[in-house]
Amino acid sequence: MFSSVSLPHLSTVIAEAAERGYVLRMRVPLAPFCSPFDAAPRCSQRIGLKESLELERVCREVSRNAIFSCVLGEGKWQVVPVLSPYGPEGHVMMIETRANRYLPTLESIPDEEGDELLGLASSILVETTRLNGDGTINLGYNASPLGHGEEEEKYGGMQSIATKFHLQIWGWPPEPDFSGEAQYNDYRASWIPISQLTDVQRSILIANGYGVEFGKLLANAIRREFAGRQPGPSHLLDFARWTYDARGIVAPFECSVLELISSPHFFSRILKPMAATLSDSLQRLTEAFVRMNCAKTFATLRRCELGPLLPEELASVRAVPEMRPVDEIRAAFLREGWPELLLEQILPMVQARCAPQPGESTTPMWRKGFGYSLVFSGRAQGSSGEMRIMPVAQLGPAGVVEAQGIVLERVRQSAPLTELRRKGFALHELSLKLANLF
Repeated sequence: MFSSVSLPHLSTVIAEAAERGYVLRMRVPLAPFCSPFDAAPRCSQRIGLKESLELERVCREVSRNAIFSCVLGEGKWQVVPVLSPYGPEGHVMMIETRANRYLPTLESIPDEEGDELLGLASSILVETTRLNGDGTINLGYNASPLGHGEEEEKYGGMQSIATKFHLQIWGWPPEPDFSGEAQYNDYRASWIPISQLTDVQRSILIANGYGVEFGKLLANAIRREFAGRQPGPSHLLDFARWTYDARGIVAPFECSVLELISSPHFFSRILKPMAATLSDSLQRLTEAFVRMNCAKTFATLRRCELGPLLPEELASVRAVPEMRPVDEIRAAFLREGWPELLLEQILPMVQARCAPQPGESTTPMWRKGFGYSLVFSGRAQGSSGEMRIMPVAQLGPAGVVEAQGIVLERVRQSAPLTELRRKGFALHELSLKLANLF
């Protein structure tokens, strides 16, 4: 059964369930785009981390499924249905598709272009809100632009198209009560015992030893960036209200997600400075642990604007960096004022990846360059919500869904054709509404 009206925040429900020993699992099938005008779902090649270094290929395959395109600032932005969605209704991403433009991070988007992008996002959120009734709507992104390598390609997670920032919008219907299962066509949500989680899932979602300290480190950097400013729209930057858990930062705000994103210059004044601060912190942490010049790596990656990287360039960006001596790492932490507890939790992961010892190890491996997920979520009809910023230090399934404490299980088969056609018609209606606005 679905929950009743006047629902508490999904995050509150998830926290209460965790105290009872349960976690929310969502099972979602593939949803290739099926336009009302097509006889069958469209075919396109899935773009993974390795393929993302070929910009021309990325833009060609993404554009096959675009339902809307417009020019914003310097970019050609497209709205694209997601092949492997997070929920049953209206999951789309917004991605820039010029084949000669390397745009790996949110902060690499010019201010005016970014503000226009959130204008487009706001229009999509209106429709997402309508489709999801008393459920939850979400806007967010994953960032791991330096995470190129064999292990990242093997384990997946985080920013799949690492050369192109992409903003995602999706909704979820109301979650089931603890005794039931929510089913919406081929989408299912149910509560499962925490004991059923794998070690990797448990580490990312429940307890990892580093989430709280890592979250506080990033929060302190954000606090310094916004020192002396107002607490942001709807008290988003009221740092006294921020809390921390295994999944990093929890920041409440007193309005709907749509109202927050629609705030004047929210991108240029709030989101972009925050993203730049997060990226800077992760790059400095990376360079404290390993001999890796992040700026040089970004410069090499930017050469993909000219075509495929040369073999030696590709090898350099995918290489496992050399770990620094532990004394050097400790000195860097002391110099930066970073917590020693965070060092002790992350160091074994870096060692497992960059300086492995003989024999088997159960220690999770470090994700090169670290990463983070940022997501705004709230009830579709609600007047408050929260921002989650989840720092990610290890390889494994992680992203904007896991940042909310949810297990996402992807069913490796497509939804029935009738369901794909229904989704396609809804997406066509969205494209018509966007065409009238932009």
